[in-house]
Amino acid sequence: MPNDLLNNRIQNFTQEYRDFVMSDFVTVVGREAQALHGWSADTRDIFENMIFLYITLFCNRIQCIEAVVLECDLSVTNALSVVNTAIAKMPKEMLNEQRAAILTLLQSDNDIIAEKDRLIHLESLSLQKLSVYIYVKTTKKITRFCYSRAITDPSTIAICHTLLGDIILGFYKIEDTVPLLQQELGIDAKTAALLGADVLDFLAPLSDPNFVVPVETEDAYMPVVVETPAPLTPAASYAAVQNQAPVTIPQPIPELHTMATDASVVRASYQPTAQPEPTYSSEQPIIRKPLSDTPSYANGTVAPTPHSAAIPPIEPPRWG
Repeated sequence: MPNDLLNNRIQNFTQEYRDFVMSDFVTVVGREAQALHGWSADTRDIFENMIFLYITLFCNRIQCIEAVVLECDLSVTNALSVVNTAIAKMPKEMLNEQRAAILTLLQSDNDIIAEKDRLIHLESLSLQKLSVYIYVKTTKKITRFCYSRAITDPSTIAICHTLLGDIILGFYKIEDTVPLLQQELGIDAKTAALLGADVLDFLAPLSDPNFVVPVETEDAYMPVVVETPAPLTPAASYAAVQNQAPVTIPQPIPELHTMATDASVVRASYQPTAQPEPTYSSEQPIIRKPLSDTPSYANGTVAPTPHSAAIPPIEPPRWG
């Protein structure tokens, strides 16, 4: 993050809140969490950074929890607990000021679903429903579904997570999942139908009030499973070497020249050639008289009076 951006943000705080941000609060809660959960130094540093971004208004509480799940590799339940515990240690006045300020910053949101409205709704959810929402926003299963449909752009996958989270919150009907995927992700109808079938199966059990958010393992994240072949016996290894095809040394690939590169080289070396200006001549005969034949009235000659038609006399009325 640029230092100028951070410094400008801190300078706009009240004096009391600025003193709180510059205190050792983040370090204290980070060391306490590390000692309680047995974190490594790297995990502690990431957690401290996220808490610092929270108190400096660069993210709200829900975004902070999501980032801790993804960056610290914690379960949703653990991330909720550790972030809420740290935030609860803030002085009440500082916590109220942070919440009011973050809502003020979100007032200019122009999205279809305003981030401010989404945050207000999230803060009113029960712990179980909030856990389900954060699970949908952070699970790598959605990434696996997207990859299986040749959707690999990270920003598009993030839109998919947000869309499914809004469905969980009730902003959209679950029956509209497929057309929403096609519209928001910019994919064709067939891909949207296939992806929609995957995510609808995924969303189905989440509506159960007794649903427990699972603790995912790294195996569930992987879109592709690579099988390790069994080791060969010495006899099989010898036979494989004997039957091995000759090794082909790949030839170096020539440098690729793009049209843009070629065009830039041409533009740099281009020197326009000066062209002589064309000379135009007309063979049309002169029709108008020379200016010397035009009469002049500067020597006192009176200009002729324009001819006007004679006006007939007015006939008197016949009734006297």
